[in-house]
Amino acid sequence: MPASYLYERPVVDDLVVTRGLGTGGYSCVVQVEEGVGSGRVFALKCLDKLKHSRPKDRRRLQNELNILQIAEPSLFLLRACVAFESPTSIYFVTEALGGGDLFSRACQTDLGTFPETQVRTITSEIVLGLVHLHRNGFIHCDIKVRCHTFHLGAHFLGHLIAVI
Repeated sequence: MPASYLYERPVVDDLVVTRGLGTGGYSCVVQVEEGVGSGRVFALKCLDKLKHSRPKDRRRLQNELNILQIAEPSLFLLRACVAFESPTSIYFVTEALGGGDLFSRACQTDLGTFPETQVRTITSEIVLGLVHLHRNGFIHCDIKVRCHTFHLGAHFLGHLIAVI
């Protein structure tokens, strides 16, 4: 997938929800397409403003957006395409990865484990993502298997993307 596709900003008014991808304590994520049949697919993270009304929560959201918009892209970090808000919600549009998270991938393997060579690759990609964050002044404080998502088509397992 060419980099221009990954980082080209979608037209927000043309986004159409195609399916749900997941929910968490603070947000839900849906897959969106830019116009019907365009083939340009993105992930849309939706955050309820009422759940993020405290100054501490707003700072956390701003930090997340800052991380997603690091000027120097990395193959190992998710990139935001655009962010916007409505009267009730905040939205982050990001590249759609489609490869599932690390926990789901582990559950699909025999005994919930990966071969050692794949563990080395996964660990290396997580470390490279963390190094990039640290070089840009950010520290990841919530590393867990659900926070890492695979990009389809990069290599056998795909690039591990730290979702902050």
